[in-house]
Amino acid sequence: MWDLASGKLLRSITDAHPPGTAILHIKFTDDPTLAICNDSGGSVFELSFKRVMGVRTCESRCLFSGSKGEVCCIEPLHAKTELRDHPITQYSLLAMASLTKILVIGLKPSLKVWMTFPYGRMDPSSVPLLAWHFVAVQNSVNPMLAFCRGDVVHFLLVKRDDSGAIHVTKQKQLHLHYDLINFTWINSRTVVLLDSVEKLHVIDRQTQEELETIEISEVQLVYNSSHFKSLATGGNVSQALALVGEKACYQSISSCGGQIFYLGTKSVHVTTLRNWREVSQEWRNDVFIKLCELFK
Repeated sequence: MWDLASGKLLRSITDAHPPGTAILHIKFTDDPTLAICNDSGGSVFELSFKRVMGVRTCESRCLFSGSKGEVCCIEPLHAKTELRDHPITQYSLLAMASLTKILVIGLKPSLKVWMTFPYGRMDPSSVPLLAWHFVAVQNSVNPMLAFCRGDVVHFLLVKRDDSGAIHVTKQKQLHLHYDLINFTWINSRTVVLLDSVEKLHVIDRQTQEELETIEISEVQLVYNSSHFKSLATGGNVSQALALVGEKACYQSISSCGGQIFYLGTKSVHVTTLRNWREVSQEWRNDVFIKLCELFK
């Protein structure tokens, strides 16, 4: 663990997960002392960081064993600053996608499974995808979980009732004619999908209208295949996980502030959703340039 501001090494964690496995994901929760990691054995661990008498320590706890079905995607629920007081944030929700189902668990105040959802029949090479976003539905703002494996995106609305229980309700599904390898929310209404031939699809979630399609093969996206095959530690992974790894690009795509960043083999690319004012201005500029050329 590094302090990125000072470049100082804070701690080295040698026992966070079993030896001989590769780390697929490691993500912080909204609690800066709590992170989640997922290894190539399909297990998920909670990492709790403490500092006692000036000594930095880390305690690891297994949340899910890969022997019960390998998890290959994790996504903690993050809330923006203005939503940090939302009643559901006290549960520190974590979504996990295994090769057969998804789970939503609460890390606080104690570990609890709130939901499981099986995929049903699907292509074993398809990549499990998870993504959270807060959306406004029926005059209230609550987190929505999008998950997909293949060509159907499921949307689940997560609410907390007055008794403190969490309820999950299915929303309208998004049926596609292509397999996804990445799903990203760009705002509460618009999602950006990347298919298996590296074509971006900008979709209006409510109307399911495809707003734009962009070819990004020139980015030369970096894939996570070597990690899913655990090549650095001897390749001791299941065939099912290695098959998913052929198309996995989890670490190469990230969103922030309405922008999406894509990690290529030689460069980083950024896509931004333009508003109508920007589109109109660009159109006017283009028309002006053409008029100038016409009257030269």
